[in-house]
Amino acid sequence: MTSNTAEITGLTLIEKIVEFLKHSPEPKKWNFKKWHPQSGGFIELKQINTLCEIFTPEYFIANDVKSNMRVAIEGSFIFKRKLETYSEVITKMNSVINRGNPHPNDIEWDLFRLRADYEDLFKYKIDLERIVKPRGVIIEMSPKYSYTYSLKRKVSRSIDFSNIDSQLASIIDPLNRTFSIDQLINDYNYPLDVVYDDF
Repeated sequence: MTSNTAEITGLTLIEKIVEFLKHSPEPKKWNFKKWHPQSGGFIELKQINTLCEIFTPEYFIANDVKSNMRVAIEGSFIFKRKLETYSEVITKMNSVINRGNPHPNDIEWDLFRLRADYEDLFKYKIDLERIVKPRGVIIEMSPKYSYTYSLKRKVSRSIDFSNIDSQLASIIDPLNRTFSIDQLINDYNYPLDVVYDDF
């Protein structure tokens, strides 16, 4: 059997949620019962639920994927952690805030402010990706739309998500852990991606 060497991190959970919300933004669909067990949507929810168990265990409820997703998006898991856990993150944030300031003044961060900042950034990523990285593939396009499409594609490709992703990842998992797919399959019965979407 071939080994799967793909790496899974806290950012993977964030990306999986963002991708799922592109086709199913309504919370009523964040439920295993709404999907056929072999559908793409069901498998995506199983993956998200497993990753919530690993990266946001503080409020994890085994089969309540809707609650688990809300915890991951809204950042309520932060309230169960010590502020010291985020000392490196806070140092970086204050450094950016004070860059170029002749009278630097470090903000006194607390868990409430950190959670609000995280949720705001996560929802911004959701909204932005929905526009610049729409789900699905364009198979055929009328020539009259190709020019505007090329302009939109050029703008989309110029947007750099790396700083947003780095910040979200460092908050959801300050330990920056990495897991292999094989490890998740063996330890958590993690489902593999489907080849074809069936929603």
